[in-house]
Amino acid sequence: MLRRLDQDRNGKIEGNELEGRGGDFVRRILNGTGMENSSSISVDDASKAVQKVREQREAGVESGSMSFGAESDAKPAAGFDAPPPVNGKSLEERFGKTVVDQVMGIMSRYDKNKNHYLDGPEWSEVRWRDDPTQDDKDKDGRLSIEELCQRVVRSSGSRSSDRDDRRSDDSKGSDRGGDDRFRKYAESLLYQNDRNKNGVLEKDEWSKLRGNPADYDKNSDGKITVEELMQRSSAGRDRYSRSDSSDKPAQDTYRFLTATERLPKGLPDWFQRNDLDADGQIMMHEYTTSWSSSKVSEFNSYDLNGDGVITPKEALESGKG
Repeated sequence: MLRRLDQDRNGKIEGNELEGRGGDFVRRILNGTGMENSSSISVDDASKAVQKVREQREAGVESGSMSFGAESDAKPAAGFDAPPPVNGKSLEERFGKTVVDQVMGIMSRYDKNKNHYLDGPEWSEVRWRDDPTQDDKDKDGRLSIEELCQRVVRSSGSRSSDRDDRRSDDSKGSDRGGDDRFRKYAESLLYQNDRNKNGVLEKDEWSKLRGNPADYDKNSDGKITVEELMQRSSAGRDRYSRSDSSDKPAQDTYRFLTATERLPKGLPDWFQRNDLDADGQIMMHEYTTSWSSSKVSEFNSYDLNGDGVITPKEALESGKG
């Protein structure tokens, strides 16, 4: 592929050969080799550098390395390279199944040496949206599955089950105050409709009540008291809570939707499946790990503005499934 970009066949990619999409592609595949910013790139040297990086990624490194991107000959002591035992709640209970599934997708893609951590070259291979070192809580130079879950929750606005529990507790507290709300509502209805101000609603004052006013008058004495208004309101609440959830109106929420939740309908199936960091767009390293001329052409057919990123709009406008 690199040799095809050497248009004058002088063994180097330089000048106008580094302009446009071809130049952008060269710099992207040379990222991390130290050659990506060169103004004159030897085709042979570049091919060797790309091959070396590929072999390193496929082979992985020992997780005893404590620095990002650096290899080490030191081997971890037996038993010290396994993930720590999980005590108490499971990861799904703490972070939710969606978050854990997303993290396991990242691990299956980038954890080359299968030690359940992102370390060494694995760390530098991921295109992070912000500094990942802030999520390395134990400062051991690698990211565990738990730390990745915490990162996804922090960056995407996802809520852990602990916060869901707190929200549930808050709703229970709200229910305990329900009686007070029903009484205030009943008193308000009475105030609005009690024209003679005798503290009850007589039949000539029922016209503005919703539904069948006789249903309010539980003892059928022709008068509706505050207590009867409260019972009617409470019964309506109970019927609503037992109704099918599809009939419930949407509740107000103040949580920002994540990038994945904002994706438009009609996207091809591979879009969300390949969006490993759930940022709502597809980077080159997410599209495929095995590049060829046909794959480059395929990627470019979606990447309409040639910036190396496939957005939802481009995926839809390309007209391809």
